[in-house]
Amino acid sequence: MKLAQIAIDDLNIPHLVSSLRSTCCPACASSKRTKWSLCKRCYAALSRATATSLYNPIGGGYEKAMADALRDLGKSEAHVPFPKRTNRPHNERNTKESA
Repeated sequence: MKLAQIAIDDLNIPHLVSSLRSTCCPACASSKRTKWSLCKRCYAALSRATATSLYNPIGGGYEKAMADALRDLGKSEAHVPFPKRTNRPHNERNTKESA
């Protein structure tokens, strides 16, 4: 899996989604479970308030919570896999043809 090092302030929703789908911790690049924000060791190092805020939904505060968590861990960049790309244009991805 190819990882990119992205500055915390440049993280966007596709980066966060690909991080949640991956098995690589964005803070330390060690292994984690999919759908978890961080590995156990990094998560345990967070304050309770910061750890709790990672349960916010994407678009509802998760972006800020992840940035705060990485800053609390002393990181300036996140290790995230490259977001999945598709060859089809965005306007053709989820449309159904009507017969």
